[in-house]
Amino acid sequence: MMDNTSIMLNFNSSEDRDMLAKKIVRSRNSRCPNLKYFDTLDPKRILKKRELTEKWTQWKISNYEYLM
Repeated sequence: MMDNTSIMLNFNSSEDRDMLAKKIVRSRNSRCPNLKYFDTLDPKRILKKRELTEKWTQWKISNYEYLM
């Protein structure tokens, strides 16, 4: 059951972060069907691709949505 709970993780290194992200992406079809996938782990590229900054500056999404 999904309860829309969010968690934040703090990694000691970007290598650790990337390793976990790759493991999650590999298992997304079988265990995480609702997982959103982006072709990059670079936050700047994800924000640009999804036009989140533009949506945020135009008040189309909240501060919370932008940060999450």
